[in-house]
Amino acid sequence: MSDSSGATASKAFGWRVFEQPLDRYGGLVKSPCPNGAQVHFYTQRVGKRWRFCTLAGNAFWMNGLFGIVL
Repeated sequence: MSDSSGATASKAFGWRVFEQPLDRYGGLVKSPCPNGAQVHFYTQRVGKRWRFCTLAGNAFWMNGLFGIVL
């Protein structure tokens, strides 16, 4: 990448991809919400964090990546 003056820069970063079983709504089967299955999506506090839970009662897939700063 270069800017208008022709200066260049680069930054290395790692990316880890892992596969987990999902419920039909995109929830992580291995991360169940304590209140279990409900008739609608819901939020639930687990420890110090809030989870968005699917109808099947699993934490929704986006569990913690909110932004990347390079």
